[in-house]
Amino acid sequence: MTTDKTAIIRRYTEAVAQMLVGSRTMKPGAAILAGEMGGAEGRLRMGAIAHSSGNDLVYLDFADGEAGYHLSSITLCAVRDGICHLQTDCRLYLSRNGSRAIILPQPGIRKAYRLAPGELIQLAHQPADRDEGIARAEARLAKLVARDAIFTDRAAVRTRQLAA
Repeated sequence: MTTDKTAIIRRYTEAVAQMLVGSRTMKPGAAILAGEMGGAEGRLRMGAIAHSSGNDLVYLDFADGEAGYHLSSITLCAVRDGICHLQTDCRLYLSRNGSRAIILPQPGIRKAYRLAPGELIQLAHQPADRDEGIARAEARLAKLVARDAIFTDRAAVRTRQLAA
């Protein structure tokens, strides 16, 4: 992975962390990971990491595209009662009041998720204004990335390659 790609991943990871956790400090039990997932093998690796670490994971997947290297999707992974639960192709959602973002799974799934400092919390319903909230979140994320949001004072941001 090039230095430029690593810098892009770091900027997005810090911005997403700020949107999801706000002014709170991350605690053991939850983690935000980022990189290039690599399809089904990557999802299996992520499940193994969640299972062995005991952490709920938010994975930011990056890919090359027409607009350059970008955040392509978000995947959630949580182990409950020994079962690994995975939600792929998730999106960030921001309410009208601009408080902390939540994570919405694919359309058709009724649940939503909030990242507390130490765990993923399942919410009973998705907001009614899904598309508008996703647009607000995308605009906020773009602003935070552009101004190089700094979150490292409230979480450990480390750059290293995951073993294949």
